[in-house]
Amino acid sequence: MASTVGDNGHAARDVRADTTIPVADMTRGADQVTQGTTKIPGYVYLVGFIAALGGLLFGYDTGVISGAQGFLKTQFHLTSTTQEIAVSAVLIGAILGAAVGGKMADWLGRKKTLIIMAIIFAVGAILTAFAPSLWPFVILRIIVGFGIGASSVVAPMYTSELSPPAIRGKLVFLFQLMITVGILVAYLVDLGFSSAGLGWPPMFAVAVIPAAALGVGMFFLHDTPRWLASKGRWDEATAVMRRVAPAGADAEMGRIKARLEEASHASTHELFHGGLRVALIVAVGLAILQQLVGINTIIYYAPIVTGYSGFGASATGSSLIGAILVGVVNVLATILALFLVDRVGRRPLLLFGSCGVFLTLAATGFIFMIGAPQHGLLLLIVLLLYIVSFAIGLGPTYWLIAAEVFPTRLRATGSSISTVGNWSANLIVSITFLTLINMLGKSVTFWIYAAFAVVQIVFIWFLVPETKGKPLEAIEQYWQQGRSWARVDGGAAGREDDHTARAGAATPTSGSGHDERTAGSRALAGAGRAAPVAIDTHAHGLDRAVHATTQDGSAAGLDIDVHVTKQDGSAADRHIAVHVTTQDSPPAGAHADGTPPHPVKGS
Repeated sequence: MASTVGDNGHAARDVRADTTIPVADMTRGADQVTQGTTKIPGYVYLVGFIAALGGLLFGYDTGVISGAQGFLKTQFHLTSTTQEIAVSAVLIGAILGAAVGGKMADWLGRKKTLIIMAIIFAVGAILTAFAPSLWPFVILRIIVGFGIGASSVVAPMYTSELSPPAIRGKLVFLFQLMITVGILVAYLVDLGFSSAGLGWPPMFAVAVIPAAALGVGMFFLHDTPRWLASKGRWDEATAVMRRVAPAGADAEMGRIKARLEEASHASTHELFHGGLRVALIVAVGLAILQQLVGINTIIYYAPIVTGYSGFGASATGSSLIGAILVGVVNVLATILALFLVDRVGRRPLLLFGSCGVFLTLAATGFIFMIGAPQHGLLLLIVLLLYIVSFAIGLGPTYWLIAAEVFPTRLRATGSSISTVGNWSANLIVSITFLTLINMLGKSVTFWIYAAFAVVQIVFIWFLVPETKGKPLEAIEQYWQQGRSWARVDGGAAGREDDHTARAGAATPTSGSGHDERTAGSRALAGAGRAAPVAIDTHAHGLDRAVHATTQDGSAAGLDIDVHVTKQDGSAADRHIAVHVTTQDSPPAGAHADGTPPHPVKGS
């Protein structure tokens, strides 16, 4: 009798009696079936959307300063230096928030930390609108920046820990998409209030609306299984895991338990030694390079930069229309990246985007050299292509990589370190932009950013791995296995099922090997069709009874011979009998309550 394994694009395989099946191969097949056919619960998308409201606030509170600068400059009598301080104050707070956000998330939980940040956003937004002079304004912007920095660490972490690998990229990218939406909304609000003659205060006060939405939304969500388990709340952790990954909840909880056992001996010093040191270099390097290519000179000073192309130089009117055009292109390019990230992968987007950033920055410098006023339309087109290149590459992908590359036990700390680097580089670029323009000129300033884009390309090519579709625990193994996916994929089957068995399955008999458990727990069975099966196994040494239920409700029997290699190098051949039944009836020989029959003894 034949069985077809998987319908997710992998070659079908006929499994017949007396067939020898490599254990690791069966394990990979099971993973592929699970990821390729399991329906993603709606709750997962709800989590991604609400957490992404932190990105909306991030974008709004950083973009709103763009249209407010003209009013602030007039009311507070700003020089170019104090204008840079007013623009960059929020970044000072963001550095502080990023530094402690990870620790807060470990201590209070991801959920409570985001609720606290929502409160900071709301209160800060209202008080900023009533700032009477420059320095109270700067202090309040620093406070709001604290919320931005902390949420930029915790929101992607929260999303990544609640996302199945198959769509983790999309959901973390949603955070970046909402950043761009927040920036665009800020530009539109700036234009609306400036056109109505209401000035800058209501521009900042409007942020209370998304802040309230974030706080209320998070109140009704759960914390992540990884954090709950780290606090010993295993029942809650398992319940949440079954909501976000019902098909593989038990296996995933087994992996989490194994990682937490290792974490009991963990130290932050691990990040500075061995393979994890490279993970830290990758995250921090991407964080800094993301900013050194000058993206926020466009975002924060949009009316000024688009004014160079002929859209005007004031804080109102046509210059804000140019800024809105930048915002629209930013959003559309990020939506494109959202659909590409889990299809083409992280590295192709990073490399393609970085090359585009280099070419457009070099071209921008050249246009300034030959005379921007005479080539205003060309300059605007090149600036928009720069935004596209950034928005499909390092813009969103950095936040995804930073949420993926660190192991669970060090994710909060590692993400905080890299995000501090990101905001620090952001501050340096933002607070020096006008000074560089005045001292070196526009051409040289943009060529400096282009030089950093070249460094970025080399860095990505040699150091950044492809993490598309990889479980977070497998990414940790990548660093520990000498940055080799081949070693990880070859050994993952045995390790993961050993973790699952130790997490709460029946105690194996004496002499039962690590890979022996793998063979039984990952065997797949079908009945001459592509429909995947749900497996329920009971482990007793090498003997297995497998009860499989096909999705289409049909039934058949299947015998499989499995060749098992134990850890001590010895080998054994064992026979597995698989009985497939309909979903609404127990298997043949089952107990009255529907539990599987007794194990079939190996032949």
